[in-house]
Amino acid sequence: MKYLRKSLIPLCCLGALCVTAGTASAATVTDTAVFTFVVGDDPYTGTGFANEWNTGHGDIGVGYHDGELELHYHFVDGLNDSAPNSNLELEPHEAYIRAASSTSSITSGPISFLGTNTGDTIWRLPQSNTAGIPFIGIAGEELTNPPITSDVTLSLTGFSGPGQFAIWQADGVNPPDVFMSTAIDGVDPAVDQITFGVGGHDHFNYGFTAEGVYEVEFTASATAVPEPGSFAALAAVGACGTYIRRRRKAKSAVAQA
Repeated sequence: MKYLRKSLIPLCCLGALCVTAGTASAATVTDTAVFTFVVGDDPYTGTGFANEWNTGHGDIGVGYHDGELELHYHFVDGLNDSAPNSNLELEPHEAYIRAASSTSSITSGPISFLGTNTGDTIWRLPQSNTAGIPFIGIAGEELTNPPITSDVTLSLTGFSGPGQFAIWQADGVNPPDVFMSTAIDGVDPAVDQITFGVGGHDHFNYGFTAEGVYEVEFTASATAVPEPGSFAALAAVGACGTYIRRRRKAKSAVAQA
């Protein structure tokens, strides 16, 4: 019976290792944040925003830190292309995006995904870089594999505003590729999605149908391998290995005696 108990110890250790290693298996990580768009030229009177993004290139970025995804703004050339503040990152609540009157146009035909008819006014932040207008990318360039082991999905999970909102791409030849549209289905996270790979970066059109303030809630999700779990598994391997080595040394000593 004594021998049986001793023999079970390595087996228990191995079982603990399996359980510990299991905690390092892939898991879904997410982050949710609200991004504010101000459409038109009226001053924004909201609180908590110190920065207006009204021109130049920037990204709605997805990063990963301490086991969690992080949605944020990333300005490679600084906010509004102000070089002294290059490679600037801001939290979503630290800035808002301005779609001024210069982004407005009259539609030449109905646009179903915006719910507009011929002759209606829309405001569009374009997918191409246009002087004096925010050039908004969606990017996962800060992510690496591992720990992120899947594509990233950015879903529309909340919305408020005086009109409709949509995100789409167009090449001028084929029908627009619509990713999100409140006019078509309201807010449906299962449908209103953009998917991109680790290191991905792309640009889109952002459309609005009325002046005012729009609060757009995005949720980013991906699969990650938790690094702390991996370290725990390695520690368990070391502990079991030490026990087995000690057992073997003890047996050798008995044999030599």
